[in-house]
Amino acid sequence: MIVTIIVTISGVNTSFADHTGTLPEWTADQTYDVSSSLDDVSHASFTPDADFDDSIDVWNNVSTNWFDLTRNDSTGKIDVGSHSFGWFSTTLAETEMEWLEPSMVMTDADIEFNTEIDFRDVNVSQGWYSYDFESVAVHEIGHASGIYEHTTTSSSPMQEFHSINTVDRTLNSHDISTIGGMY
Repeated sequence: MIVTIIVTISGVNTSFADHTGTLPEWTADQTYDVSSSLDDVSHASFTPDADFDDSIDVWNNVSTNWFDLTRNDSTGKIDVGSHSFGWFSTTLAETEMEWLEPSMVMTDADIEFNTEIDFRDVNVSQGWYSYDFESVAVHEIGHASGIYEHTTTSSSPMQEFHSINTVDRTLNSHDISTIGGMY
């Protein structure tokens, strides 16, 4: 049986869940591809392609022993793009994950960023309701790597909500031990 779950991050505070139980995981290093639709979230303060690659490096740099994501725009198993979630949506981005049960082997993941959100590199430029693109990307990559639940740890980019003009790109020990325990 294939299980599909969609996980979202929003700009509002909602309920939390800790990483518990068996998490789905890839059986080998994976590739990702970035769609040209990601350009629809661009702003003068950042370049979506390059900043997404930088967000990948946050996860790849925590350990060389477990899991590595590399870019391949023609055959990637993790697809990255964007579309409008609606003008009044508070959803910043979402990750759709598929895995096989009972083995919990991941088979596919898609990351979509909301084109209606003012994404920026808030270290460079802040707006009235701006969200840091790399911080949101780090969060979504965590989901695409298999962490499908959010954490209650306040210093983690894997929190369920994200604040405006806030940079949260650094994995904490909980994030590192969760992903390290999976791979």
